[in-house]
Amino acid sequence: MKADNIQLKKMTLGNLLFGPEKYAFEIPGYQRPYEWKQEQIENLLDGLTEAYKNKPEDVYLVGTLQFNSAEETTNAKTLEVVDGHQRITTFYLLLRCLGETPKIQYYNAINGESSIEVLLQKEQRYRQNYEYIEKYFAENRDSKISKTDFTRFLKANVLFVSIVLKKDANGSSISDALQIFDALNTTGLSLDFKDIFKIRFCDYLKGSVQNEEKSAVFPKINQAYNNVLHPLGDNPSAEIYCLSENDLLDTYRFFVISQTGKAPYASALSGSNNKFFEAYFEATPSPDFQALSVFCSIADCMMQTQQILFERDSKPIKSKTEAIRFCAREFTSESGYSKLKNLYYYLIFIQWKDGCRGKVNEAMVQTADEIMDAVWKFCSIYRLICAKVIHEVYNKVGEAIFQKDITSIRKNINRIFSENIQTNLQKGCRSYENFKQLLTETGDIRHCNKQHLFVKLSYIDDIDCLLEAKEAVTVYRIKKDLFYRDKWDLDIEHILSQALYPDDNSTPVQAIGNLMYLKNTTNRSLGDRTKRIIGEGKPPEESRRIDLEGKRTKYENDRKELICVDVFLKTYPQRDFLSARNKEKCAFLKDLYQNYPMLLKTEENSAP
Repeated sequence: MKADNIQLKKMTLGNLLFGPEKYAFEIPGYQRPYEWKQEQIENLLDGLTEAYKNKPEDVYLVGTLQFNSAEETTNAKTLEVVDGHQRITTFYLLLRCLGETPKIQYYNAINGESSIEVLLQKEQRYRQNYEYIEKYFAENRDSKISKTDFTRFLKANVLFVSIVLKKDANGSSISDALQIFDALNTTGLSLDFKDIFKIRFCDYLKGSVQNEEKSAVFPKINQAYNNVLHPLGDNPSAEIYCLSENDLLDTYRFFVISQTGKAPYASALSGSNNKFFEAYFEATPSPDFQALSVFCSIADCMMQTQQILFERDSKPIKSKTEAIRFCAREFTSESGYSKLKNLYYYLIFIQWKDGCRGKVNEAMVQTADEIMDAVWKFCSIYRLICAKVIHEVYNKVGEAIFQKDITSIRKNINRIFSENIQTNLQKGCRSYENFKQLLTETGDIRHCNKQHLFVKLSYIDDIDCLLEAKEAVTVYRIKKDLFYRDKWDLDIEHILSQALYPDDNSTPVQAIGNLMYLKNTTNRSLGDRTKRIIGEGKPPEESRRIDLEGKRTKYENDRKELICVDVFLKTYPQRDFLSARNKEKCAFLKDLYQNYPMLLKTEENSAP
């Protein structure tokens, strides 16, 4: 990039949208859609109206605009918008509301429309923002504002600094434009890595994609993103099955790692997508011409997978074992190695690619469930015993997953994981003895070091009581309740006061906190109630009785729909219920990790 190719210019809003130098704005395919929300609109309008009232003679700087100089015709100079899409569109809507619509040439390559007016009719975000701007002025927030004078102020006083990257003999690269973009701090919604990936990927492919295909690269990537963002359309019940662009990038990264075969795998699996693809694109100058096809195929595969999961998860489950396996991807996140959760879609894709290409089936999903069930259990062991072997865990997961075919993975995964656990236990891991005690009848649940993981497992374990009562339980309900809440208002708390109940061997009072979820507000109010009871100075037995009855009433009214709280309420009046429940959960853990017998060795045979 040459300095002479960078043009800097001060530009008022009037120059930009109404000036004698006509501009045609092109929104390139790598940009994100128009997505400013009410908060951004209100901040902009508040700032503009405040400046108009208090300093009407001063300029109002709205940051930088960045363009690629695309082409110049007799009618207009085409500018590809690198940074400024959100602001240019919002100012267009604002001026239109004020009665003076800019007559600009415009093309949005994201959705193929050549007019903001068309988008205003078709796209909800445009309509919502336009209506909000109308409402803003209709409410007459300040009687001093004249629409005519305010419009004149906007056109003359709103100032941008425009940066235009001009073409040279070799053209202008989107990566050159990105280099400038990265160096600037501007208002609006900045590009993040999923957007930057489009740019890097396009530059990476330019040597292998035919000229006539280059214009289709961005639309294909955008379509791939849309497939994972909305795999089931606008079905509101399918919200938890909508993925993100970064889930797609994760899955593509795993496929690229599998093709490079560069063990050890820790840095590739634990690092960010940004870091990985920057290094990969630079180190692989001659891309496989199928790279874009693979990327789009992965997105299609993920979309089909979500459709199958939606149908399967809506059916009643048969057992808690089935429920845990069907939540294997989510439990991988809870295990402390969340960067591995999208291995699930990689495992389905390699079957889809090598088998019944073009259609995901139930057998592929079941195989991925089985393998990911082994992955999260392996990872969670090291989190539960606080073992500092993070890179080694990533390496062993890579060794187990990136084998030649799905049959090899299924055959070898438990052996690879078991041998790794045995090796590290021989080295000695902090808290191993505490964890091993959990897997015995005399274990104490308080030694569990990953409480949220265990409480969610406990929730599923308690499904047994519903299954025995022939009640229908679906994985959809479980996933939505435990992993996909809009607002997580639940927490783990030790709800039995040590001031009233001494923490001795006969009464493991803190254990109940690890066996259920309670709302934060519930926890605080229960604690305040206990303090009041203590302050009344009643005899200990009377204080405990009042405290327990009050807590039971509070749970009944405020328990939400979590099964573990329901189970607690049914067993609460029983004598020694805490000890019995603790023993029950320890037995559950022992059954869960039965594939790792070395964890259950007796003291004399176990590793030091």
